[in-house]
Amino acid sequence: MKAKQLTAFSTVMQTGSMSEAARLLDISQPAVSRLIRDLESELEFSLFDRRNGRVVPTTAASSFHPEVVRYFAGLNGLQQRAEQIRQLKSEQLKIAAVAPFNNQLVPAAQAALCRQYPELFVSVEQLSGEDIVRQVAQYQVDLGITSLPVDLNEVSVLAAYQTDYRVLCHRDSWLAQLPEVMLEDLRREALIRLTARNQLDRHRVDEAFREQLVRPEYSFEVAHAGMAAGLVAENAGVAVLDPFSALALGVGDLVSVPLQQAPKFPFAFVVAEQSRQQELAGRFIDSLLSRIGTRLSLEPIDT
Repeated sequence: MKAKQLTAFSTVMQTGSMSEAARLLDISQPAVSRLIRDLESELEFSLFDRRNGRVVPTTAASSFHPEVVRYFAGLNGLQQRAEQIRQLKSEQLKIAAVAPFNNQLVPAAQAALCRQYPELFVSVEQLSGEDIVRQVAQYQVDLGITSLPVDLNEVSVLAAYQTDYRVLCHRDSWLAQLPEVMLEDLRREALIRLTARNQLDRHRVDEAFREQLVRPEYSFEVAHAGMAAGLVAENAGVAVLDPFSALALGVGDLVSVPLQQAPKFPFAFVVAEQSRQQELAGRFIDSLLSRIGTRLSLEPIDT
């Protein structure tokens, strides 16, 4: 049973005429008759009777026609769905990111992608790096944005970069006038330290101070970057933060300046090995990187 045969049958049913069906289908009348005969042969029952020069549907044809209508409706639905897939519509993109990325940069990229594809649903949740990799590997998350190091053996890395840690200071601080801050510049500053739950960033910064033989003067310890920003806003001290938190918080009276003589902050975009959402994930990454790249200096790295 071929689509051309069903099309000819449905058109004759609608028009009540072989010749009119031929005109609408832009084929000859004998061609329409042949398609109907071939279909009758496959169905093993008659579809039309000829009465006074007209074709009249048989009882079998009248019973068969609704099924043909449903077939074409389903086919049309398949064509529409294929077009939606081509246009990336009616799709979902699930993203998980570590805390530093959940600021205005990720929401801006999220909004831009949804404006480009209005029927696309993009969700973003905050997880630890280990949980991100696990959920990506289990196809629970389409795209992960994680700081490094983390075990990447079970996922594919689409891109990885590193960029400078930054010093968050008050605009009235002399550090705000510098193009970049050296560790030595922080020797006599009242420093704000994050608690041990930010252990990796804290360890990197402390290790850099030791290597440069600089003894930091920590005056405050806070749970997260937002609390550090509150102290900086009071001009009570300065904080060394991951670049993305510093970027988000460096507004108004607060300024973030790149920190030199210290390790850089590495991060990666990861997907499952055979993810069907790699194209969407790639477009989101492009949107995010276009925003990051105008404000931070990114260096590609191997993982």
